[in-house]
Amino acid sequence: MNEKPVIAITMGDPAGIGPEIIAKALAAGETRAAARCLVYGDARVLEIGSQLLRYLTVSGFFVTVALVYNGALQGTGDTKSPFYISLVSQIVVPLSFCGVMDALHGLRASDIWTAIVIGHVLRCTLGVLRFRQGKWRQIRVDLEAPPAGA
Repeated sequence: MNEKPVIAITMGDPAGIGPEIIAKALAAGETRAAARCLVYGDARVLEIGSQLLRYLTVSGFFVTVALVYNGALQGTGDTKSPFYISLVSQIVVPLSFCGVMDALHGLRASDIWTAIVIGHVLRCTLGVLRFRQGKWRQIRVDLEAPPAGA
């Protein structure tokens, strides 16, 4: 008889990263193939962690592209544009979206995650558009050697 071992896993702090890590591990086929997993904790917390991972999967691509383009702008000396892009996309728009959702039906976790994804998509889009304008090509950055002995 070739029975799989039973592995007991505790979620830890429900507000921590434990639920997301467990959800990711259980989603991997290798984990289920190797052992029977018994998770101790609130099933609702694990479900919320699984939902969050679905949102983060979408936003990960946009965060990566936004970091590349906004970082490129900063590297050329254009620091104001990435600042304003971040301000609008990471604070103004997500908080406004959450305010509207709260007024409509009360704020839910999915509303907060949607606001985060919207912010990441917007930051990516604005960063790419600003970079493609090409105004960074006219910026001159003066790099002076530090004074001797400094």
